[in-house]
Amino acid sequence: MKNLSYRNDVDGLRALSVLAVLFYHLEIFNISGGFLGVDIFFVISGYIITRLIIKEFNLKKFQLSNFYWRRIRRIFPPLILTLLFTNLISLFLFFPNEYDYLSRANLSVIFFISNFFFWKNTDYFDELTSQSPLLHTWSLSVEEQFYIIFPILFIFFYKLKNKNLFFYFILIISILSLVSANYLGKISSDPNFFFTTSRVFEIGLGILTALVERNNFFTKFKNKILNNFYLGFLNLFFLTVLIFSFFYLNERMNLPNYYTLIPVLSCSYIILFNHQKSLISKILSNKFSSLTGKISYGMYLYHFPIIIFFNYFGLDKFKSLLIFVIFFISYISWKYFETPFRNNSIISKKILTICIMGSILIFTLNLVNRETIKNYLSFSIPLEYQKIMDQTKKESEIILDDNNCRIIQPIKTIDQSSFLERVEICKKKYGDFLYLAGGSHVQDLYNSIYLNLPKEKFVVANISGSCAIYFNNESCDYDKVLNFIKNNKDNIKFFFYTQIGSDYLKNFYGPEVETKYVSLIVSFLKKVKQNNIDVIWFGPQPQPDIEMNYKFIRSMQANNFNLFSLKHVDKVDQYMKKIARESDIKFISKIETTKYDPKKDYLVENKITYSDSDHWSFFGEKYFGEQIFNSQIFNDYYYK
Repeated sequence: MKNLSYRNDVDGLRALSVLAVLFYHLEIFNISGGFLGVDIFFVISGYIITRLIIKEFNLKKFQLSNFYWRRIRRIFPPLILTLLFTNLISLFLFFPNEYDYLSRANLSVIFFISNFFFWKNTDYFDELTSQSPLLHTWSLSVEEQFYIIFPILFIFFYKLKNKNLFFYFILIISILSLVSANYLGKISSDPNFFFTTSRVFEIGLGILTALVERNNFFTKFKNKILNNFYLGFLNLFFLTVLIFSFFYLNERMNLPNYYTLIPVLSCSYIILFNHQKSLISKILSNKFSSLTGKISYGMYLYHFPIIIFFNYFGLDKFKSLLIFVIFFISYISWKYFETPFRNNSIISKKILTICIMGSILIFTLNLVNRETIKNYLSFSIPLEYQKIMDQTKKESEIILDDNNCRIIQPIKTIDQSSFLERVEICKKKYGDFLYLAGGSHVQDLYNSIYLNLPKEKFVVANISGSCAIYFNNESCDYDKVLNFIKNNKDNIKFFFYTQIGSDYLKNFYGPEVETKYVSLIVSFLKKVKQNNIDVIWFGPQPQPDIEMNYKFIRSMQANNFNLFSLKHVDKVDQYMKKIARESDIKFISKIETTKYDPKKDYLVENKITYSDSDHWSFFGEKYFGEQIFNSQIFNDYYYK
């Protein structure tokens, strides 16, 4: 096989991918599927690595040890720089529990298992400033796992001297990966997002692309159609599809799944059928695209901690400036740091090994001594603020279930006999009951009922964290809720429903309302009403967007609890109110009934009304609930 030339257009695809991820994390340009840039990276990695190994095999130059050393030189230096930078800044910003989390994450990053670590400890789509600044390294771990295993598989199959067998092996495991990812996404989106098995089909597609490219039949076929007008049109079409997928696919779709084929197949097609003289090649190979592609690894590594730390200081107004800051830092890193480390004559294996082992030792000692560091960081928190936070945390751990007939259970336990028997016992004792079901904000509402409506002795709530109406998994099954309602319709006097507001904003941050998901709520509530059950739909509560971390300290010191507020949630509230009126559903706006004012309602008599960025604290459940359940609109709905 002849020596394959360098693909500047692939650098252009890298540039598109990294910019999509960057814009997504900066929450600009309404790029709801920007995280799919990572999926494109997986395809490109599979393609480039396979192409490289094939070339070296044909030239009889491939050595496994050399391959691994090149990967180490490429991956480790900027990664270690990112870790050192992140940990240093975190010493000045993080609270003890946050730094403890970071200490545990460090080693998972270095040993390339951070995708499993973050699967167990976080949700990729959580509110940004509550995330670890190393969260994005999950994808790097997936790639490194591929780099470790793939060359060994390649050698094994090529020694069998049956290259077709290798092609079909990759094809089969890619199909199995896609099918399993599509299935797992419906059951549980978090492991599906982070698991290596759910990403094999993307990397596998890149491998298959490289294998098809070197096929003699394909080469002859491509040469015949190079000047065909339709080929250029199709290239432009698939590039457009790839870009549009960043805007029209979103995190609510439980990706990766069959929808992921849209961008990754488009990427594969462009790689296969693009050629140097085409318009697409000129677009993807211009100087800016090529340079951005070359520095894309640094941009990907550095962008997330930079954005996280800027958000800590409430500097979200300077998002556009961050693009240039990240680009500049990445360029300097690529030219004066990453490039020298790739050159064996400048940085020897011995020096590189010392740097890596020294870094591992530093982060190991950091983990071992994290209790000492946590104690140090505790002293950095002003005592008056520490007392407030400790009290809030202590009160939030109170379990509001008196083991009588105020029952709160996970949605997935609705059909369990122990739960149903308990409901039946309480029905015999009290008759009718108040029923609630939904996500964690329903638990806020349940707790508030417990604290403010003591006469309600029989209340049942089925809740599951992050259980939006559009979710479709085992722990968030609204069909189970409807079935329970149908079986108990003669004893349910009211059904209460509420939800987080930001889930129903496009990209979670607005400013536009995601109307199709609000329509799903209406459809669900209409099904409840068909059982002759009164429904009260409570609107979203204000979201101060303040975590119990440095953001809280800044707000306290500035006496300004509106610094980080998600101001667009009120648009969701108004839209829900309008749709409820049109659908003849009783609606209560929490925002209107509480008249929430961050200057007087976030910190009340040295007590915080919120336990995190959007949930009420124990005190808040009492404080806001009293206003809601004493309101005229609630009394009109509930008692008349």
